[in-house]
Amino acid sequence: MATVSILIPARSGEYLGRALVSAQRQSFRDIEIVVGDDTPDGALAPLVNAQGDARIRYVHLGFNDRVRTAQALWAHARGRYVKWLAEADVLMPESVGVLVEALRLHPESALAFHGRVLIDEHETIVHTPPPLLQVGERALIGRDLLVRDMVAQLQNFVGETSNVMIDRQRANEADLFTYRSIRLDFLTDVATFLNLAARGPLVAVGGYWSMLRLRPERKQIAPETTPTYSAGLYEWELLVRGEASSGALSGGLLAAAAQRLSQYYAPCADRLPEIARLRANHGELSTRAAHELFDSERFQSDLAQARSAVAARVAQAEGAPAQGAQTVASPAAPAANVASATAATAAVPAAVPAAFAAHPTSAAAVASTTPATPATPAAPAAPALRSPATPSADVPIRLVCATRCSQANFMRETALGRSLAVQRQAHTPEMLLFENNSTGLATLYNAAIEQAASSPAILVFVHDDVSLQDIFWTERVREALAQFDVVGLAGNRRRLPWQPAWAFATPDFTWDSREYLSGSVAHGRAFPCDVSYFGPSGVECKLLDGLMLIADSRRLIESGVRFDEQFEFHLYDMDFCRQAELKGLRMGTWPISVVHESGGAFNTPSWRAAYDCYLRKYGQ
Repeated sequence: MATVSILIPARSGEYLGRALVSAQRQSFRDIEIVVGDDTPDGALAPLVNAQGDARIRYVHLGFNDRVRTAQALWAHARGRYVKWLAEADVLMPESVGVLVEALRLHPESALAFHGRVLIDEHETIVHTPPPLLQVGERALIGRDLLVRDMVAQLQNFVGETSNVMIDRQRANEADLFTYRSIRLDFLTDVATFLNLAARGPLVAVGGYWSMLRLRPERKQIAPETTPTYSAGLYEWELLVRGEASSGALSGGLLAAAAQRLSQYYAPCADRLPEIARLRANHGELSTRAAHELFDSERFQSDLAQARSAVAARVAQAEGAPAQGAQTVASPAAPAANVASATAATAAVPAAVPAAFAAHPTSAAAVASTTPATPATPAAPAAPALRSPATPSADVPIRLVCATRCSQANFMRETALGRSLAVQRQAHTPEMLLFENNSTGLATLYNAAIEQAASSPAILVFVHDDVSLQDIFWTERVREALAQFDVVGLAGNRRRLPWQPAWAFATPDFTWDSREYLSGSVAHGRAFPCDVSYFGPSGVECKLLDGLMLIADSRRLIESGVRFDEQFEFHLYDMDFCRQAELKGLRMGTWPISVVHESGGAFNTPSWRAAYDCYLRKYGQ
């Protein structure tokens, strides 16, 4: 087993050959080189395999997502030490050797780094940063220094991942690319430095032992040309607030950081709406108690919207199809018009193509010939709470669903897909389907909301293990939105301190009193099955079950309500309801007959982690 794994995430072969040669020529010979090909069709395989070096391993990933690719490469590493190398960068022959020596001399450290110079496409040096240390010198960098000279100054003096090495025995995947469990889009390196410095001091090594390539497209970074530009701004605020809340950043340093953030935001506020929103709340950094800054509801809401805006821009820049649903060709009305998920978010690994019915065995073709199955009788309609007018009648209904299945298997293997395949509606619903998914639901749902800014719709956020048994469900959805702003199938009329889920009253999962619960949901693999009756439907609620949440996209956008992306699955519905309540949206249940294959998963490690985040955010 090699001592060092050099990991190269790659999307292009333009400079990859040069990077590989620099890795192969390391003076420290006990290495493996793992190339993660992120192209959809494995286009880099011939270039990598042509090297003829047994130390090189080729892995086709195809995520089109740099963070997921890096995480996958980390899992493929076999060496004790991981040396990252960007596909366009170059290592000097001593790079690996000096970093291995530094980590061996300082076993208390999880990360070592050296200096780097900046080169152009011709490998001409265009910039040499001031040296931290002289060649042969080493120094330990504590986390307090990173906070003082990096976070407070809004300046990454360490560099990028190509000039660092990580000891895998002192680090894990959770330490990489995230900050307080939030995945970052721009400052992933800074977050990694902060996380690993919490385990022990970083080791700085004197000398310039790698070269960072400035490609022509990277020389002119501007809001108009760089989709993630705003993330490079607001993620500094995320770090500043996080360190202030933990007590690591205060007083004059916090004030200085706030001033620098204001200077960073000012030139971009008129061109980036999400930056304008964050800037409008900038005064909070000086008026609110430091320990409250990170969990500020206003900041968390603005942050969620900013992250969704960046995801939508990245998707558009990568050549996503036009937004909005595209009609599926079929001799009869299709089960659903399938829209491209790629248009909604860059966090999605792949999209459902528009030509969903092109193959004779496709879902839409099956739907045109299969007779409908009997449906569960719908519960009695609730009494009218408002005028029977339907203000959402002018927009389509759009299902938003994430699934681990491929697009080909979705209609056959999921409860939602099978139920849609046998239904006909007067107005065919649209579907935004995220296939082969491993991204948190909150991220995907926010991206769907952002996409709807240009193609408004009634958004039906639904799990793939929900079977729609009510053949009149589209009518029920429109009826429900005539009464409420946000609709669910089951919920609770009250919210209690320390409540772990909508149906439970105490942290030990004691059911709340029947008088407060509302709605009905069947549970099982097929109908007929057991029906859970919680209470009458059509009543106003404080909390709703997330198996299905319904809202008009225009209402969500105008109110600024979004999902908090730190809740990837568990408790995202609880948080969303609290955000909706804060923004004055009216929530309630409505009778729509469904069968849910899952009864929920509570008190698991992942659920406990989400519950801890929820309590940190709200206090109870």
